[in-house]
Amino acid sequence: MDKPEGQLGSRTGLYRLHVDEDINVLVGCGLGGTSLINAGVSLRPDPRLFEEPCWPAALRAEGMTRLERGFSLAERMLGATPYPDTHPALPKLAALRKSAEALGRKFSKPPLAITFQDGVNEAGVTQKACNLCGDCCSGCNPGAKNTLLMNYLPDAKRHGAALHLRGRAFHRAGRGRPLAGALPGAGDGPRGLRGAHAVRQRGPGHPRGGHARLDGASSCAPRREG
Repeated sequence: MDKPEGQLGSRTGLYRLHVDEDINVLVGCGLGGTSLINAGVSLRPDPRLFEEPCWPAALRAEGMTRLERGFSLAERMLGATPYPDTHPALPKLAALRKSAEALGRKFSKPPLAITFQDGVNEAGVTQKACNLCGDCCSGCNPGAKNTLLMNYLPDAKRHGAALHLRGRAFHRAGRGRPLAGALPGAGDGPRGLRGAHAVRQRGPGHPRGGHARLDGASSCAPRREG
């Protein structure tokens, strides 16, 4: 937990809670970020949201054209699909259907970023089918949940990105400018990092386990040996 007065608990736990005066944020600390601890529901936002004047005029003027394209690409990569009718009936799903009928509302199953049959996904990663263990929000050990660890990150690595584990980013700078950060146990004070993006990862060699950094052909702090 990160609090204004300091850190409480492990810095490398799967759940990381940022507590501040104005807002509290729960995030996933691992290679894959908060996708490791969400429920995998992949609903598109209500289009009316983007009619609000807080959004750039150019975005509102184009009528969702490029956003819709982006949503479609993301759904394809994440393998978003509703729970299959061919799978075992779920009591909770049946209860929700019954509630919708009682209220006179339409019932629908949301798209889930979960793999329901063995195979190779859009990023070329082999995944096992969901075994209905219910551990979506505490870490999917079978690897059926389509977290970023299963798609976008392997795809980025295949296209030349580098994943550096257990590095800690403090803030992000513009492309080509230093990104202040440090590697745990790698000396006193922050070391300069360069790149466009930073992500977190929990532990060396563990898919849900410290901090990680993702950048392209950019320089980074020396790796720790041992």
